Amino acid sequence: MTALPDGGAELAQIDALLELMARRIQHPAALTVDERFRPEAEHYFRGSRRLSALERLDIYREQFWLRHADSLAEDFPGTRSLLGRQWEQVVRGYLAEVPPATPSLRELGFRLPDYLATQWSEGATGVVVDMARLERAYLEVFDAPDEAPLDPAEVATLGPEQWAAARLELSAALRLLELAHPVADLRRTLLLGDAPAPSGPASRPGAPIHLVVYRRELALWDKEVSADAFVLLQELAGGAALGAACEVTAERGSGAAQALDEHLSAWFSSWTRLGWISRVVAPAP
Repeated sequence: MTALPDGGAELAQIDALLELMARRIQHPAALTVDERFRPEAEHYFRGSRRLSALERLDIYREQFWLRHADSLAEDFPGTRSLLGRQWEQVVRGYLAEVPPATPSLRELGFRLPDYLATQWSEGATGVVVDMARLERAYLEVFDAPDEAPLDPAEVATLGPEQWAAARLELSAALRLLELAHPVADLRRTLLLGDAPAPSGPASRPGAPIHLVVYRRELALWDKEVSADAFVLLQELAGGAALGAACEVTAERGSGAAQALDEHLSAWFSSWTRLGWISRVVAPAP
């Protein structure tokens, strides 16, 4: 089919108009307070008996911000609580820096933790960044694909040599987080409407917290694990065979090898029951 002679020019004009509208809709402040936008709006858009062209365009801009701000507030309630009055400033800065790339709101806030840590001009405390990382993990786990539970028949006939070379695939609905603050407990406190104590979860010093965020029976859960268990899970998530993952874990420090000997069987049983292990891939005997 041969295109009309002016078809390309018309499409280019339409693309330019859509790009202009997208830029104006994503403008953080009301268009009606800046007269620079009025001639442009009146040239490309029509007004009505009640509203000017600029006022009509500003309605779309306002709805864009409300829709996306509401989505972020719903997905990051703990982060919003911690930021308080600064939340609205963060949302505007984030949406200006990381504008939506798809019509879906599913991934809208996936880059919020990175923005808070590196680009927010006011700076974010560690507990705020940890909270945002936790809530992003909840989002990722919630939308992860469903998987069938591990079939006991897959592992019942494996011999010791096969176990060492086997790969334990972790569930897609699972995330591993190393955090500096116990934000999972803090989030539960905040969502109940309680204020954390000054010496409570937000300010507790100490070693890193190793958290597993996962989905089970259509609900979201988090569970703290030991540093040794966390390293083993990280190695398995990276595709290491069980034997190699155990070697890395055993070499991480004093007491690690003993902990592995004492707890490996119980860990495997618990992780299977919780649905963390989705598949065992063993080499041929």
